[in-house]
Amino acid sequence: MAPGGIPAEFVGDTFAFLNQKNGTSSGAWKIHSGVQDSSSLGQMVSWNGMKELPFWTNSSLPITQQQYCNKLNGSDGTLYPPLVSKDRT
Repeated sequence: MAPGGIPAEFVGDTFAFLNQKNGTSSGAWKIHSGVQDSSSLGQMVSWNGMKELPFWTNSSLPITQQQYCNKLNGSDGTLYPPLVSKDRT
């Protein structure tokens, strides 16, 4: 075995040339399952337990005004609700 253990490219019984190269983690995502409302299938609910992100807060805005840059809106594009039309955004 190489000094230092198994290289990061082989962690988790998989291989990827760019595995973990930028140092970020995808974290834990919670998405709508579509069970109660099929039109919400795949929509993001939270990331690492947060319903909005803490990164891009604009301190010049009043505390009551929404911070749109931190909102989790939409999906990652891998799931679509049933019967979605081409003109839906």
